[in-house]
Amino acid sequence: MTAQTRSRASRRLGWLVVVGMTVAALAAPSATSLAADAKIEITICHATGSQGNPYIVNSPAINSSGAFAGELAGGHNGHTGPLWFPGIQVSWGDIIPPYVYPPANFTYAGLNWTAEGQAIYDNDCNIPEATATPTEAPTATPTQAPTATPTDAPTGTPAPTGSVEPTQTVNPTDPPAGSVDAATATPARTLPSTSTIDGSGNGPMNDGWRVVLLALAGVLATALLLTPATAVVRKDDRRR
Repeated sequence: MTAQTRSRASRRLGWLVVVGMTVAALAAPSATSLAADAKIEITICHATGSQGNPYIVNSPAINSSGAFAGELAGGHNGHTGPLWFPGIQVSWGDIIPPYVYPPANFTYAGLNWTAEGQAIYDNDCNIPEATATPTEAPTATPTQAPTATPTDAPTGTPAPTGSVEPTQTVNPTDPPAGSVDAATATPARTLPSTSTIDGSGNGPMNDGWRVVLLALAGVLATALLLTPATAVVRKDDRRR
């Protein structure tokens, strides 16, 4: 193989590499589309229909495609009904927190997500035990003591004998020694936040290889364009 033939083959191979790198960078699936197909689950309280154990913990996945895209698998979004209470006579529904599923542009407002429903949800889907309210003990009314009738005081004022030391005066404004300041703290209960599912993932970071691949293809194409092709020398010209 002559040098001319090798040069032409190298240039063709270079252009094929440029085309292949460009197609690979543009045709590969993005990180966003891969994240949309990922399995995402939502923790709910599933209604059992049993008065002794009204709810159990369940984690159904979100349908990523189809007519029910964004809804929970198993049809839990359709398990509607009131929140369970003692003595209920109808079928009660699931407890589902609000969530958002961006790949399907789906937003769910929640089911039975009231204060009572959230209390059951926070208690691992168990019914919280009722807290007994203590009753106040009756206050006894003291009876009035009889007033003694003073007798006639003897006439004359007896003269005191000896000296009497003055008693120490205590300033009522002085703070008592050894007082302890009690700090009271009221615990705050934080309700669970709504679930927001982001299907974008790390798109810009995962797609960085596309930019690198396109940049390499551009550098190689520029080099091929700037490098002059080897002139084809015809046999007739060499004979002359």
